[in-house]
Amino acid sequence: MGVLTVNDLATDVSYALVEPVVSTTFSAGVVAGIRTVTPASMVGIYRGASLIAGAPGDATQEVIVVLSVTASTFTALFMNAHLINDPLYGATFPSGQLDSSLYTQAEILGYLYDSQNDFLLQVRPIYATAPLAITAGVAVYPAPVDAIRVERASIVNEAVPSAVELWNTTQTDLDLENAGWPRDQGPTSWYQDQLSTQAIGFGPPPNVGNTVTLMYSQKAATWLNLLSTFLVPDPMLVAIKYRTLALCFSKDGECRDPQRAQFCQALYDMLVKICQKFMCGIDARMKAAEETVEPLAAQRF
Repeated sequence: MGVLTVNDLATDVSYALVEPVVSTTFSAGVVAGIRTVTPASMVGIYRGASLIAGAPGDATQEVIVVLSVTASTFTALFMNAHLINDPLYGATFPSGQLDSSLYTQAEILGYLYDSQNDFLLQVRPIYATAPLAITAGVAVYPAPVDAIRVERASIVNEAVPSAVELWNTTQTDLDLENAGWPRDQGPTSWYQDQLSTQAIGFGPPPNVGNTVTLMYSQKAATWLNLLSTFLVPDPMLVAIKYRTLALCFSKDGECRDPQRAQFCQALYDMLVKICQKFMCGIDARMKAAEETVEPLAAQRF
């Protein structure tokens, strides 16, 4: 959704925690394979640390994992070749590594991942579409794995040469309107009540095979690495930063700081409310009468 990477945000978090970051260069070129490298500086480099090798935008840029270190060198597996003076950088959280670390990279990545999904669940700023193949006689299907909530569903009916929106309803309403709806031909509507999470149902059940297009609010379904980008738009990433810091300051140990944790959590909560208001404004604008994307009622059936 933007240009900022996980490492960019992790670096901001690192500075707030007064943790050094790796910011150096290759002292000599390196070819692909398991190689021993002498960087310009070994600050922040330790066994097990993940680093970014190569400049942003370069086709050869990659994440490497340090296999071993000496006072002036480290060994890693390189998938690509790198030139002399190519950048080598990353937020590694080296304090206390390896025996009594204050934080680990994996821990911070986990905080960022959890914070992003918490924000996405509360604000729902990102939407995606996906086709869903439906089968005759089958009413319930799994929703996309990255779906927070299905927002709309449309289908191409043979009688209408364009996609029409299905009604968003509940099984209770269907029962009240027509107790025999499970035996009717459809679908004309979709529902999610009385189902497990990550499931969607259609009523009446499909009478023929077809494809439904789902629009849904999206969450992050894959783990993060240093070069990952976020689903959350760049201007909203400051919220992710403060929730991550709140988790860092809440952690048991010598870095625990309840006051800073409370401060960061309060900032996060405020930013969530601001973003919710922003999304409500967008939603109201999209639903203005002169800009409606709703189908005609006659086209729904």
